[in-house]
Amino acid sequence: KWESDSILVFRPTENWKLSTKYVVTFPTANFSDTVEVDKEFSFHTESFRAWISNTEFYINPENPQEKRVTCEISSNFPILKESIDKAVSMKLIYQDEKGKPVNEEVIVYKVTWNMDGTKAYIVSDILPMPTYTSSMEIKLSKNIEAEIGGKVKESDSEDVSIPGIRDYVSLKYVSTELIEREDQNFDQVLVIESKGSISSQELAKNMVMYELPKDLPEMEGWNARKNFSWSEKYV
Repeated sequence: KWESDSILVFRPTENWKLSTKYVVTFPTANFSDTVEVDKEFSFHTESFRAWISNTEFYINPENPQEKRVTCEISSNFPILKESIDKAVSMKLIYQDEKGKPVNEEVIVYKVTWNMDGTKAYIVSDILPMPTYTSSMEIKLSKNIEAEIGGKVKESDSEDVSIPGIRDYVSLKYVSTELIEREDQNFDQVLVIESKGSISSQELAKNMVMYELPKDLPEMEGWNARKNFSWSEKYV
């Protein structure tokens, strides 16, 4: 179809195959002698590409016990949805305190899609909390396919760190503050800052507080001291 005096457009009746060389030939007899025509030219269609992106270790702020790994599978052409399950795998690799792998577990996941099928959103099942920091291995194999045919030429993989019980929750900072009440009296408040989320109920179950005297009383091995600065070894 001529779109202008100088532009002739050819539209295929079916989709171009991906990663394919096409050769176009023009019979010069269809043009006048005054028109210079290249008898032949060629072009390559784009290859199908897919990759892992936006990996995240997710903790539900309303339910800290719900921990998952999420990621996206992005592509430059719509993905054949039936191919995603045989192309994507998630594996939790348990590690010891030295970071050495000791066990592994295949993790089930769910998939949702964007409107044009070029992006799959992957959400793992709720994860167990390993004893030590471990790793979620996400793999995208060459089995992923485009809707119009064709597979990727390269696989992809990502690792997501999964905090362990031993180092996920720890106390970073403890201090005391005086908070003035409406009756102009003061309450002494203990302020605790933690690494990782912990519920107030769980903290209360595992915490013991002692009210210590201002002065150190005389005890075996220690002399009495006024205005004593207490530390752990004296408690």
